[in-house]
Amino acid sequence: TVIGQLVGNKGIVRYGVGTDNIDIEAATDAGIIVGNVPDYCIDEVSTHAIALLLACVRSVCGTHVRMTDGDWDVRRPVPVYQVAGKVLGLVGLGQIGSEVARKMAPWGLRMLACDPFVEESHALSLGVQLVDLETLCRQSDYISLHVPLLPETHHLIGTAQLGLVKQGCILVNTARGPVLDTEALLAALDDERLACAALDVFEEE
Repeated sequence: TVIGQLVGNKGIVRYGVGTDNIDIEAATDAGIIVGNVPDYCIDEVSTHAIALLLACVRSVCGTHVRMTDGDWDVRRPVPVYQVAGKVLGLVGLGQIGSEVARKMAPWGLRMLACDPFVEESHALSLGVQLVDLETLCRQSDYISLHVPLLPETHHLIGTAQLGLVKQGCILVNTARGPVLDTEALLAALDDERLACAALDVFEEE
């Protein structure tokens, strides 16, 4: 491995929040300290998650493609959704998930979050109701993923969870690719359980 070739190295710093792309065990065996930047791009990633959600809600990308292909049919039934009055589910209410909640608070959404490590008082201060993952999947119109990649979160959203979501739900992932089971996602899109999905990360990159 690369770590095995680092002679005299004392530390590896991940330029980002997570450390899942560093072999912690190998680094520890080599006597190398591993660090990260826990407040990296909180504003940027939270804004990007919202941008992806809105692109789906308003069918921005699909409409753009049709326009560039010369399709100008105002009668074509293009699905365009509302934001106000809908339910936004945040899977993970850490720094980025919390920032998404702060930014979306004025939009008139009801917000749910699933995060076993967050105090209820913190969620309430953001106008968010803490629920379990099953409840979040059943009640959310829009779901945004904001959890780290750990053994416990690998394929956290899979066939069982996507089978619970409302017909026409929209899913956004700006966390880590393997948090979402790609095969389950494709199946949910094929059977139109999900209206669409916006992915900033993938299982294989």
